[in-house]
Order: sequence, then C-alpha cells, then structure tokens
Amino acid sequence: MQFVQLIHTSEIIAHASEAEELDILRKAKEKHLTKRVSGLMFYHNKRCVQLLEGKEDDVMASFEEMKKDPNHQNVTLAAKNKTDKISLPTWAVAYFSKTLPKKTLPKSIQKNHPSILNQEQAQAVLASLDHAIGQVFLTTFEKYAIDQQEI
Repeated sequence: MQFVQLIHTSEIIAHASEAEELDILRKAKEKHLTKRVSGLMFYHNKRCVQLLEGKEDDVMASFEEMKKDPNHQNVTLAAKNKTDKISLPTWAVAYFSKTLPKKTLPKSIQKNHPSILNQEQAQAVLASLDHAIGQVFLTTFEKYAIDQQEI
C-alpha cells in the first residue's frame, strides 16, 4: 500500500496559553485518530513542525483543515514524501517543547497528555523514523522553530 508523509510548519496563535496549546494538541489527536492519520509535532516558541502520515487523501484533508484552523497561522508545506510504510503507526500526534519538559509537568497533565515528550523521548522517536524523513523533519524543526526565534 502507498502512503504519504507530509511535513508542514505553522505558528500557534500568539495569545494561546500553555493550557490552550495542550487543548489544541488534545483536539488534534482526536481529529487525527478519527481520520487514521498518525504523526509527530515538535513545538517551540509558538512555532511547530508537524509530520503527518497516512493515506494521501486523509493526510491532505488534514493538511487543508490545518490551513483553515484559527489556532494556526502561516501554515506552510515543507516536504512531501511517498512511502510504503508508516514510521509512527500507533501515534496520533506527539508534542515536544524544550520549554515544557515532561518531568516538570503536574501528574494530572501527564496522565491526560501521555504523548508530551521530553528531549530524551523526542530523540528516541526521531531515531525510530525512516532516516530520510527523520532528517528532513529535524532540519526543518531546527531551522524554522529554533533559528527563527534566535534572530
């Protein structure tokens, strides 16, 4: 079966609090699960890079919805790749933030948001990705989400 992997960048609306951002994550996970789209989202300083995987029609529909989502702005396609297998078949969406390490979260949030990753867990997930898409994802994240904020 043929699948597609899509990487896109976006900015979370500026007035969203950390609690609102976690709620955006929860809603995204629910939405992606119903559409059978898996993925990974890394987030830093209101900027995110997301990998979506699945059947092309499902992934493209999710991407088009993201472009219309009022919680995101400047949604931009960074890469699109056809593949024979999904890298993260059991994930809906994972969340990583250098400013929000899992070990400092209250247990109630950890329980309700088990896919919040600390840096070590995020590196393990990236290592599990196909090398080519994992490298594109990491490069996009470093360039877009980190470098832009340092300028």
